[in-house]
Parts: sequence; structure tokens; C-alpha cells
Amino acid sequence: MNQLEYDQLLQKCDLNFVRGEDSLVRAIWAGKPFVWQIYQQTEDAHLIKLEAFLDLYKKELPMDLAKSIHGFWLDWNRQESVIESWEKLDLLWDQWVRSNGDWCESVAKQRDLVGQLVGYYQAKLAPLASPCQGKSRPPPPARGGLGWGLLKFNFQKSPNNGIVRTEFYLS
Repeated sequence: MNQLEYDQLLQKCDLNFVRGEDSLVRAIWAGKPFVWQIYQQTEDAHLIKLEAFLDLYKKELPMDLAKSIHGFWLDWNRQESVIESWEKLDLLWDQWVRSNGDWCESVAKQRDLVGQLVGYYQAKLAPLASPCQGKSRPPPPARGGLGWGLLKFNFQKSPNNGIVRTEFYLS
């Protein structure tokens, strides 16, 4: 099954059980309720990763829905009985459906990674230090090719750990 067919399948299902991180992202984009059956790791390290994701996933959810999702996902990933936790979650099904659609839309409105990095640099790092101090900076060296960009950060710290020089090029 190719990626397009997989995405279409996720969108057709009422509930998606996914395994890897790539499938998790695809399930989020489908906007349907999903359960992440995370790959097991030694010393239950996978449960730490699962908890971290659940913290993000549940952030904007109503408390009862967040607790029900959390309980079911943990039971499922610990391979424990899910009967009780599923019954609780099933009572909130309509709310879960709406919440996943809303979350998908909010994720879609986020800026892309490069835009976020540029915004962070402009807001936090550029004001701290500028090697130009009002002088005009020569443009970065020209790059040939097919329009691929180069993103470069260079930070130098002073002895007291304050940033004294930053460079940022996007060409």
C-alpha cells in the first residue's frame, strides 16, 4: 500500500491504531480518533515517550476525555485489560471525534519549522548581539542549484555564557 492509499484508509476509519512515529503523524493529519501502539523498548523507555506525547495531546482536551484517553492508551500499551478504560472512553466518543478534528486543524495552522526558527532568531537571538551594529552586512555567498536553501546558525559565547555573536543565513 502506498502512502496516499494509507492516508485515505486512515481517513475512512472511525478509529485508527497506529505503531510508528510516521504513522502517528499520519493519524493526526487524518483528524480521526487514534491510539498509538508505541513500539516497546527496554526498561519501558517507550512509556516515557508515550507519556510525553499524551501530555501534548491532552493539553487542550476536557479533563474527563483526557483522563479516559490516557487510561486507555496506557492499558493498551502495557498489554493490560482495556475493558473498563474502553467503556469510559466510548462514553465520550463524540467528544473525542470533535477534539481530533479540532486538533488536526490547529496543527495545520502552525508555522513550518523554518518559519518558526526564523521567528525565534528574530525575537530572541538577534537582539542579543549583532556583529554589524548598524553597519551594512555583506550578503552571504551565493548558492547555485535548484533553489535549495541553506540554513546556518553560528553562535559564539562569552566567558559568562552570554551570546556575543550570532550569524544566521537563509539563502
